[in-house]
Amino acid sequence: QALILMNSPQARQWAEGLAKRIQSAGDAEEQVTHAYRLCLNRYPKTDELAAATDFLKSGASLADYCQVVLGLNEFVYVE
Repeated sequence: QALILMNSPQARQWAEGLAKRIQSAGDAEEQVTHAYRLCLNRYPKTDELAAATDFLKSGASLADYCQVVLGLNEFVYVE
């Protein structure tokens, strides 16, 4: 299942759609926060926010980050 989310053209389309939805949220921190609120129904923890903004600052696209969020266990599995 994880490999499907990483390599599937459909999963990439979902990630690109999510990226379009959150790109107008503001700077990288606000975009990450918006993604967490939409996908995980919570705010990111301090370390999660720092890691995500570092990932985006490293040159990754917002769609790349969204694909990571969509592959998180917390998104895929209901507790």
